[in-house]
Amino acid sequence: MTDECNGLVHLYYGPGKGKTTAAIGAALRAVGHDWSVALVQFLKGSAALGQPYGEIDPLTDHETVTHDQFALDRHISAADTLTEDERATVESGLETLAAHLRDPAIDLVVADELALLWAFDIVDADRLLDVLEGRHPATEVIVTGRQAPAALIDAAAYVTHMGAIKHPFETGTDAREGVEY
Repeated sequence: MTDECNGLVHLYYGPGKGKTTAAIGAALRAVGHDWSVALVQFLKGSAALGQPYGEIDPLTDHETVTHDQFALDRHISAADTLTEDERATVESGLETLAAHLRDPAIDLVVADELALLWAFDIVDADRLLDVLEGRHPATEVIVTGRQAPAALIDAAAYVTHMGAIKHPFETGTDAREGVEY
């Protein structure tokens, strides 16, 4: 990365569609400028759920992109309790994320659904902030998730709230390949 300023935190959150898509677009832009990128995805991506994410393969085909998924074999909500194995998966993801954030060779880290760990009471806000604050000073980081703690909103330099005005899910339309995944 050739930018002279310290890396900044971006936050894309809210109930609207497009948070991961925006983060992938930013990662693709970074790759176009010869940045190295680490994409770390929490809670989604399991083959058991039967929805491959179409944006992943084209992005990770670049030699400067690493991709780690810490998926669960089920969809969860804030009311769910994680099993020991699921908690271990999340912990492994947080360790991998922290390692990528500290690595001076990685210019941009995308922490997809990291804020969801807080929203689902899996990881507290202080822990999320500690992981982000432990990054290399030049590392840019993008965090996504439906909800975000106030402390994360305050810590981010870029905050984009994606609101839901209308979505076909509301009328019973299933997720569509090439659009939602």
